[in-house]
Amino acid sequence: MMKEYLINSGLFNMIICPTDKAYYILNDDQASADTLQEFLAGGNVQYNRLKPLWFRYRADESWQDFDKKEYRLGEELSEAELIDHFVLKKFNFGSLVAVRDSQTGTVKVFKRDKLQLSAS
Repeated sequence: MMKEYLINSGLFNMIICPTDKAYYILNDDQASADTLQEFLAGGNVQYNRLKPLWFRYRADESWQDFDKKEYRLGEELSEAELIDHFVLKKFNFGSLVAVRDSQTGTVKVFKRDKLQLSAS
């Protein structure tokens, strides 16, 4: 299953598309509002209206789980596993707003209060 994630970082939402190696910051504009609506509706999302960004890592960067076990990118875990386990789920402290299956369009919303649906 190819997943896309809607994350709330406190001041703004972002959509993370690991398969495309892109994330999109949703601002308070019409393009972001339209993108969010498409994401939640489960249809084709036109990400081309937003600027794609991606994460940067140092060659020696590592991450620890709650048991202090260390993981290195490309050794103990892949980038997809890093995003899935560390950034989004187990260690996100409640910032995951919604998950979307990009193949079927199925969307599961966890926190409706964090959707920030309207554009100014």
